[in-house]
Amino acid sequence: MKKIAIFTILLIIILGCSKNEEEILTVSSYSYINETSPYDTSIRVSVEEINGILKIRIYQNQKVAHERNLYAPKSENVDLGYGEVETIPYTPYNCLFLKEHILLYWNAHYVNTHNKTHTYTMIYTNKLDSIATVTTIGVIKSSNFGEDKFIIHDNSENKNIVYDSTGKIIFEKMYYGETYEWPTCYHNIAISNTEFLDWGEYSISRKCLDKGLIWSNTYNELIPNKPVEEINPPKIELIEHSLKSNVLNSIFNVTYYSGEKEKVSTKIDINTGSIINN
Repeated sequence: MKKIAIFTILLIIILGCSKNEEEILTVSSYSYINETSPYDTSIRVSVEEINGILKIRIYQNQKVAHERNLYAPKSENVDLGYGEVETIPYTPYNCLFLKEHILLYWNAHYVNTHNKTHTYTMIYTNKLDSIATVTTIGVIKSSNFGEDKFIIHDNSENKNIVYDSTGKIIFEKMYYGETYEWPTCYHNIAISNTEFLDWGEYSISRKCLDKGLIWSNTYNELIPNKPVEEINPPKIELIEHSLKSNVLNSIFNVTYYSGEKEKVSTKIDINTGSIINN
């Protein structure tokens, strides 16, 4: 009897372990977002779906500092007419950092007769306190607009909209055929609700969402090549920028075609666009 009892206990333990292993193996997860803040590289945000639950985590120095479930809309029922209803799932697809806030985007595409995309922008603080939800119709692109504002372009109406960090609209304009200026993400400084200083691919510029380009200086004008007669342009990486007393300061890592490397500082008067010699 003792042998039977011992065998029974061992069997229960083995079955229990097998069940736990099975439960572990059946956990499903999918990572949507895993990005590091450009303002503080010790901060990282992740969004993943674990067994059907969306979770957002803020990591600081590789440890979870804040965590919460996301109560964003997961689907929407769309009336297609003729008694037909289509359920459209929302999917997290993008993340944007401000200095003290995090923006998470969800979108859904109506694949049938509506042929529209609804985009939800969820705004959280860096401590994951929920601030607001902004809804737009149409595929969007987005960028920070300085450290505490953001801009989206809604292609359904060819419209730019600038929001503050609470989701309040502070500027919007619809463009009727004309081109519009767009900030380079994380490489711009907003100096008003419409004007910004921008470090683009080829130049530093002052631009206006309402009036267009104000001035521009190419990197070739700012950073002379070495040697001067070299036709291959240097590779330039912006590593620091600041604005003080109407003077725009930039520091670049520069690699010349010869292989020589150096740090180069530039200064520009933001009122005139004039280059200030160091």
